Amino acid sequence: MKIMVSEQFQCFMASLGVDLNSLLEAAGINKVVWQEQLMLSDVEYWQLMNEFDNQLTDEMILSLGNITNINTFMPSFFAALAAKNGEQAIARMATYKSLAGPVHLEIVTKPDIVNIHILGNSLGVELPRFTIMTEQLLLISLLRVGTGKLIKPISVGSKYPYGDQIDAVMGIRPQQLADNCIQFQVTDLQRAFISANNSMWAFLQPGLDQQKLAIEHNQSLLATVQALLLKKIPSGSFSIDEIATSLNLSK
Repeated sequence: MKIMVSEQFQCFMASLGVDLNSLLEAAGINKVVWQEQLMLSDVEYWQLMNEFDNQLTDEMILSLGNITNINTFMPSFFAALAAKNGEQAIARMATYKSLAGPVHLEIVTKPDIVNIHILGNSLGVELPRFTIMTEQLLLISLLRVGTGKLIKPISVGSKYPYGDQIDAVMGIRPQQLADNCIQFQVTDLQRAFISANNSMWAFLQPGLDQQKLAIEHNQSLLATVQALLLKKIPSGSFSIDEIATSLNLSK
């Protein structure tokens, strides 16, 4: 997958005392940030997230979980803030989540509450604490910044302990659960966003859709190559040249 790592984001991480290339090395990934982007496999992505988990303090997680700190260099978050309300904002977050990594937001709406589950897209990975905390904090921050109100979730849970600092920001005592989830009242998600901006959304949507389609195409190609390999391995005819020829692609 291609992850955009803007110069602004790199500077922000440096302000927290985090060097991304050092993190990559510590995670055992033999790559460096190049031209504001990073190519990682799903396995490498989760290696990196686990290293974030190892090295980042709760203060750093709170900084990354504050949408006002990162929306200026994450177009999908800016697009969410431009929504008319929390329901639309979270739907946009879920739609474009793949642009930031293989994480999926599953939204379950009931008459009075909305439950958002945070899942890994592949490999059956167990999400690290860092990923869960930042995703949950970003959803809370999105609603608070968008509405200008101190929105609090009904419940928050994961298998990990949260810590007093994170509890205080969330405004609720999280539970230790098997599920990574956060619940909000529907009435809170229907509050109008003071940051709503249809003109900005019209500007951002085509680019976000194009990036999303490119990721989906790459995932489809990967699945096709895997299926072809499984078919050809028994015959012994599975060299790079043979696979590329079968798909009518260059090596």
